[in-house]
Formats: sequence, C-alpha cells, structure tokens
Amino acid sequence: FHNNTVVDGSSFEYHGKPVAILKGRAIAFVLAVGYNVMINSGSGWLAFGALLALAAGLPWLLWKSLQFRAWNTSWRGVRFGFGGTIGEAYKTFLLWPFLALVSLYTLLPFAHHQIKAWQHSRARFGQTDFSMTRCIGGFYAAYLLVIGALVLGVLGMLGLGLFAAVSGSQNPAEKAAAIQSVMIGAGALYLVLLAIGPMMAAKIFNTLWNHTKLGTHQFECRIPMGQAAFVGITNFVGIAFTLGLFIPWAAVRWSKLRAQHLVIHATTPLDEFAAAAQ
Repeated sequence: FHNNTVVDGSSFEYHGKPVAILKGRAIAFVLAVGYNVMINSGSGWLAFGALLALAAGLPWLLWKSLQFRAWNTSWRGVRFGFGGTIGEAYKTFLLWPFLALVSLYTLLPFAHHQIKAWQHSRARFGQTDFSMTRCIGGFYAAYLLVIGALVLGVLGMLGLGLFAAVSGSQNPAEKAAAIQSVMIGAGALYLVLLAIGPMMAAKIFNTLWNHTKLGTHQFECRIPMGQAAFVGITNFVGIAFTLGLFIPWAAVRWSKLRAQHLVIHATTPLDEFAAAAQ
C-alpha cells in the first residue's frame, strides 16, 4: 500500500521489520488473553484489576504504535515521525473516552475529534510539523448522519410493518404485490444502512484533511458521499458473496478512493521542501 501510494511522482516507503511487528503483536495477544481470563474469572477484584491494567497500559501502547508506524514510513528518503508525550497519550485515550461515556455519548464526536486532532498535530515529516485546526462541527455532522439514518431505518421498518398489516388481503395477487412491496422497501432500507458507515468515514476523512497542514502546505480532500456509499456497498456485497475472498480488492478500492481525492496544495516545490525537511 505504501509503495503504490504516490505523491508528485514519488511513492511512500515502509521500513517496518517483520520481527518487530511480530513482537508487538505477540505482546498484544498475551495481554488480550490475560485480560479476558481476568474479566471472566468471576472475581470482581480480578475484573477491576484487569480494567486498571488496561487503562494503565493501553495509552502507552497506542502512543508507541503511532511512533513506530510514523518512523517506519518515508517519502523521498525523508522519514515521518510522531511526537507528543506520554501524559498527552493518557489524556487522549483515557480522559476523552471517559467524558464520552459519562455524558451518555453526547460528547462522543468531541472525543473522536480530540483523538484525531492529537494524532494529526503531533505528526511530522522530517523536521516539519503537521498542524490541525479545530473542526468539531464536522464530526458532529458525521455522527448526526448516522443517527438520522438509524431513525429513518426504524421509522421505515415500522412503516413497512404497518403496511404489511393493513395489506392483509385474501386476494392472492394483492397479497403477492404487498409482499413484494415490503421486500423492496426492506432492501432499500438495508442499502441505506449499509451506506451510512462508508459515508461517515468519508465525511470524517474529508473533515480531518481539510483542516490539516504540513508546514505551510494545505491539504484538501473531497470524497463524494455518493461514491463512498457505492464503494462501501459493493465492497460489502463482494465480500459476502465470495465468503471473504474479495477483501483484498475491497481494501484497494477504499484506499484508491481516499488517495484519489486527497490533494496537497504545495506553496513551494516539493523537491525543495523534502530536502529542507530532511
């Protein structure tokens, strides 16, 4: 994916070592098994201890993962990096999710924004920092899209049920027509619900990059919602009908969609910028 993602004629490179990745995944696996054993032990104290251990270790692991991924990515020979502090990691991955929980998830879009803002504003390319301006409204708009679709889905299902109830004719032709109408309506609602996830992801991706800069260079992203919905739905159908064999094609299609609509408006030639960033 790195080698096939191109900016100004140059692809990205990935330098991660398989053994290092294997070690990280082995640690994560051992921790996950230990956590599940403690949670399901039947002991309240062990379960509480597992939650404390998770809260103590997860932010550090996520912070180190971001550093690893950034440092092992380069473009035109210049490595990326990720800064921040361990204190910021705990605030980002513990405080904001906790506030979302105690607010009955009314602050979930805000928490999501804060997490992404920290990730974007602490990244760098060589010696040049990324920056991100606040865009909380865009996150709330993305979540409201999901809520609206769910409300529409519930109302639609109730409407279809009511239609089926009042269409209980004994005439076989009318009964068949009513059943067909219900099935078509249910299929349309199902497609709407399938489209919401990709549309939300595209909305958040657009919002993030439209408010992100690398030094003085502004990013712009305009993934069309309709195209995101089409790719998401057809990916789902392809994966379902091939029992998962379509997953690589689905991943490539989604990555292409994002890359083809993400632009960097360079204020200086990128060759000069890369040399200076080094």
